[in-house]
Amino acid sequence: MPEFTLLTMTYDVRPWNLNMYVKHYSRCSSVREIVVVWNKGNPPELSEFDSLVPVRIREEEKNSLNNRYKVDPMIKTRAVLELDDDI
Repeated sequence: MPEFTLLTMTYDVRPWNLNMYVKHYSRCSSVREIVVVWNKGNPPELSEFDSLVPVRIREEEKNSLNNRYKVDPMIKTRAVLELDDDI
């Protein structure tokens, strides 16, 4: 089955939402990894997530909506699905 990386962007005011998001999408069989683009504030510890797949937090220096489009050489899948964390 083809796998993809799920990428989302968030910041420090919505940690509860991110936790629900990671838990839900990590249970989708096609998700290989979840990448959280962290835009502002202190990121959560990876141990805080209830995830069945690896979660990686990519901290950004500047708070910008365009950070989600940066090339990420650590992504190993051919496909990336970018979803907002507040849906």
